[in-house]
Amino acid sequence: MKALGIVRNIDRLGRFVIPMEVRRVKGWDENTPLEAFATEDGLYLKKYVRRDDDDSILEELATSKQLAPDFETQEAYEKVMEHMRKTKKRGAHV
Repeated sequence: MKALGIVRNIDRLGRFVIPMEVRRVKGWDENTPLEAFATEDGLYLKKYVRRDDDDSILEELATSKQLAPDFETQEAYEKVMEHMRKTKKRGAHV
């Protein structure tokens, strides 16, 4: 992770302004949907892309599992992923 040397305060409504330079580099326009992940170190933001197919959902779950704050949450992600894999093998949709 790269330090940007930019500090912003959260306002009383809980808002945080993402610097224009960061938005420009990331290609985030005014109405770009962002997905937030809480980690032990802070907050991770990425452009939200809606995915409906099972493989993409499994990929997103695997990413979320890696960011999970504790072992119990990681186990829960793994159980959901295993259920989806079994359901997919049987040819049924989740």
